[in-house]
Amino acid sequence: MKKFDTINTFESFLKSINETSTVALYHDSDCDGTTAATLIIKGLKRVKDKDISYVFTHQGKRAFTPEIIKDLQNRGVTHLIVADLSMENDPLIDEILSFAKVLVIDHHPTTVDGNKEGLTVIKSQDLHPEQEMSAVCTAQMAYELFSALTDMSDLDWLAAAGILADANFEHQREFVEGVFKKYSIDFRTPDPFNTYFAKVPKYIDFARCADLNNIERIRSVLLEAKSFEDAIENLKEFEPIAQEVTRAVKEYDVKKEDQGILSFYHLVSPYEINSLCSTIISFQKDPDHLIIVYKEKDGETHVSARFQKKTIDTGKLLRACIQGFENANAGGHIPASGAGFPSKYWSEFKKRLIEQVDNEEFKV
Repeated sequence: MKKFDTINTFESFLKSINETSTVALYHDSDCDGTTAATLIIKGLKRVKDKDISYVFTHQGKRAFTPEIIKDLQNRGVTHLIVADLSMENDPLIDEILSFAKVLVIDHHPTTVDGNKEGLTVIKSQDLHPEQEMSAVCTAQMAYELFSALTDMSDLDWLAAAGILADANFEHQREFVEGVFKKYSIDFRTPDPFNTYFAKVPKYIDFARCADLNNIERIRSVLLEAKSFEDAIENLKEFEPIAQEVTRAVKEYDVKKEDQGILSFYHLVSPYEINSLCSTIISFQKDPDHLIIVYKEKDGETHVSARFQKKTIDTGKLLRACIQGFENANAGGHIPASGAGFPSKYWSEFKKRLIEQVDNEEFKV
């Protein structure tokens, strides 16, 4: 789909929303998903003067449930917008399409060939076919889509925060540096995460790590913020979690277990900082290894994989390694992915990783 056609497709979905429509928004709980959700809420208000009636996030499961579908029906939802989740792949999507139009804005791989009736899917490659799918985050997509229809320039910092959080700075350097220049952000370091502005994505991730129930508050802060400084000021209570992240990253050096190109790190922490720690370790400490950070909670093992060399499709590798596991899920992008499964499968999962990591089918 050409970019012009993508904008028209997006606008057509928005035109189907009228004063009697009930719109819901379902988004990923990470920084990219949350900043994208904020941009969608703001953008819809500016383009259609329409409020979103119901906003919810996934709680560790990338799937609709019968309970969620029933709730949407009971609320009279006529339009559902999904951000940073490849929900077009969900086996229950047809049930939702029986009563609501669905728009998916996302940068994850899809298995859907074309749009079903009532389903509009916009992927990052529809806006930037010249770049790999993972190089354009959902917050950037939401910003560009709404910017084609209305002025969103005062919210460019939200898109920049999503870009930093999804490790896309090198791909979107021109945009982010433009935001830094616009707001006079000191950027004399080669690492954008060492800037004052980076407190925005950091605090969002810290708040999420402390408790997923904080997502609603984060959204509220971002919606009310007049600037990135406002957001930082109102999220600074989560700064103490930074100390735990620093401790965990430092501990990697003594607890890591290298297995060829793989490096395993068993993380023990009261906070859900797997993803954040794996990203920091991969960028700042060990870019030459495929980092596997894993943590147990309530009988489940959660894995975050990162590999900055991008020569192995980590998402495809993790999906292959959970085949046959019950109540398991895995997915992501080439350099960054995750998986979750009952802890009884950990030994088998680790064994498969070691055996399969060098297979040609996962090479990029």
